[in-house]
Amino acid sequence: MKRPMVWAVVPYILGIAVANAGWLPIWHLLAACVALSALAAVSKTSRSLVSLPLLFGLGLGNQSYHLNRLPADDLRNQLGDGQQIVTLTGRLATTPEHRVSEIYGKDYWRSMVELAVNEIETDTGRSAASGTVHVSAPFRLAKRYYAGRQVSVSGVIKRPPVAAADGMFSYRDYLARHGIHFQLRTKTPRDWRLLDEAKPPAPPLSVRFQRWARDTLAKPLGGEDDVVRLLWAMTLGWRTSLNGEVAKPFMYSGTMHIFAISGLHIAMIAAILVQLMRIARLPRVACGLLLIPMLWFYVAATGWQASAVRSSVMVTIVAMGWILKRPGDLVNSLAAAAVLILLWEPQQLFMTGFQLSFCVVFSIAMLALPLQERIQNRL
Repeated sequence: MKRPMVWAVVPYILGIAVANAGWLPIWHLLAACVALSALAAVSKTSRSLVSLPLLFGLGLGNQSYHLNRLPADDLRNQLGDGQQIVTLTGRLATTPEHRVSEIYGKDYWRSMVELAVNEIETDTGRSAASGTVHVSAPFRLAKRYYAGRQVSVSGVIKRPPVAAADGMFSYRDYLARHGIHFQLRTKTPRDWRLLDEAKPPAPPLSVRFQRWARDTLAKPLGGEDDVVRLLWAMTLGWRTSLNGEVAKPFMYSGTMHIFAISGLHIAMIAAILVQLMRIARLPRVACGLLLIPMLWFYVAATGWQASAVRSSVMVTIVAMGWILKRPGDLVNSLAAAAVLILLWEPQQLFMTGFQLSFCVVFSIAMLALPLQERIQNRL
């Protein structure tokens, strides 16, 4: 099997990597890519050789655009590397995540949320601003704070910490890959103020679904307890109650990943839905056309977690091939999913979750499946 998407994803990934390294000026590299493609076209070589430099240039240009995009009112142009007391006005880009930890028998809450800033106020005055800030609070934010609300938040803003030593994890680089370059720390609920109390927007689908699903799962089991919270975490990705003591057994056993909506959840849901529809004697096309929106509804309802999006893209590609009765090839489908994800967000290439997800599935396709076939043939 030729696997055409593999030939597409490899030069595209190389282009992203070269742009990220910044070895040569971007325009020189793009000009070289166009020249090589033109030379290959003039010499009447295969279409693959013509497209390889273009795909490399596409990855190069896409990553360079994401790295060099810096509006005039960006927070990086207005703030330095030191700490500063500010008031930020903007829209909550995400619904707050809550974490609880138990210290000497007492629960301590912490809330984290991303704020899309449109205005900043410092001791020198107020001005327009743009950028996303990671905001934290040492308490649990009220339920009326959710994605889409307009808020004003006061606190201390600073750059995220860098790696303690070369080669170690850098929280600054991690947030920068997500388009976040500043952290804001607040102290009390008085630092937070809603600006759209008169006409608040409706809660997003994920918030409404999560609240309904948690209540529905808890009622038959007699209300909220440790077992119900673990059930919420495994089915909905709700990790608020996963404090140190609860999470420790899963961390030690290497099963912490079951609390993230990932390929395991998506594959199980897809398999269950397909079997139910086949039992109902629905044709293949109908099964596929119903399966895809159902999966994406679940992804949206659970908050668009990155691992769930990656898995759903992969299942969608496989389902489309199944609908069109095309020969299935896991490696080619994996490459197609990588191309789609990296076209939308090339920074995903440098995120651990993306690397692990695709490396694991690639290993299964290249090692586990052939080994399984050999064992079955011998039996």
